[in-house]
Amino acid sequence: MDGIQENNKKMRLKLSIKNHLNVLKSKILATLILFFIFLILNFDTDFIIIGSLFFLITIVPAIYLHFEYFTKNYGCEIEISDQNIIIIRKNQKIIFIKSDITKIILYKSANMSTGGLPLYSLEQYYYIRLVLKSNEEIIISSLLINDLNCFLSEFKGIEFERKKRFFCSLNWK
Repeated sequence: MDGIQENNKKMRLKLSIKNHLNVLKSKILATLILFFIFLILNFDTDFIIIGSLFFLITIVPAIYLHFEYFTKNYGCEIEISDQNIIIIRKNQKIIFIKSDITKIILYKSANMSTGGLPLYSLEQYYYIRLVLKSNEEIIISSLLINDLNCFLSEFKGIEFERKKRFFCSLNWK
């Protein structure tokens, strides 16, 4: 099941295997390539050291972001209709009116912000903060949504800000 479903003018966002795989595919591919290079080189010690450093520098930060986003959005389902945003978590529903949103802040890498290709595995991670009049924030990560343009089209007329970050941790505003 896809992470985005549109039913009767409703957009439903939730964690899905497809969203996980979409974000993780470059990390899985890099890990497999590195393993096969190790295999071809008969697990040469020097190359294992260099390859492990490469892995630590490029893949581990992305895995950290994945875990951070997953723990933030686990068990959360967000429904967006013409008028409301409904957050369902642990069988509790919280309803916000779209007109309560004062600002949308998109945190994304500079390269991906201009429509480029991801150079590093962590550039595929981004998130959105919906700032409400009450100063509450709704955080929607890239694990919930694949089609950013479709999502943002639901919020026309609301102040929009784009913050470029190399490392889009939820803890850094």
